Amino acid sequence: MKLGINLSFAIKRWVEPPVWARIVRETLGLNLVQFTYDLLDPWWPESVRRTLTAQVRSAASEWDLKIESAFSGLANYCFDGLLHPDKAGREASLEWWKRAFDVAAEVGAKASGGPLGGMSVSDYSDPERRKRRYLDLLDAVAELSEAAKAAGLERLQVECTPLAREIPYTVQQSQKFLKDLEGRCAV
Repeated sequence: MKLGINLSFAIKRWVEPPVWARIVRETLGLNLVQFTYDLLDPWWPESVRRTLTAQVRSAASEWDLKIESAFSGLANYCFDGLLHPDKAGREASLEWWKRAFDVAAEVGAKASGGPLGGMSVSDYSDPERRKRRYLDLLDAVAELSEAAKAAGLERLQVECTPLAREIPYTVQQSQKFLKDLEGRCAV
């Protein structure tokens, strides 16, 4: 079993890559990390992202760290994401994820993911709209798997979440979600 750490501990504290890298290696004695987009928002301008991803790669190399994956983080979890009630909101979330996959690849990760979004109470309360959001989510994840592959990632990770309005939220729903995505995903 490999033991690593999600870099969420560093947000708003040790955001400089050489600082969190030293803490992970020297203080915690680990060499495996999961990057978080709370340290580098995929919406930032490309020039800023490229500069910061270079700093992340450099620090990881200097401290002999492997960035296994990248995680959506706390900030993104606050949004409705791929389950937004408005199509434009869902499309914006798709674009955020595609940029996130680019960041993941740029820092050297082989996977990326996190919670996919949350339904509004209105959508969740209406069985027909709840079903439509679920089907939209399946389409979105299939599209995102193509984007993940195009970015050079090997895996798209989905976090099981604690609320029924977030998909998936139980082991059984996770299994159904995987079955419903069978044969539709590039990674």
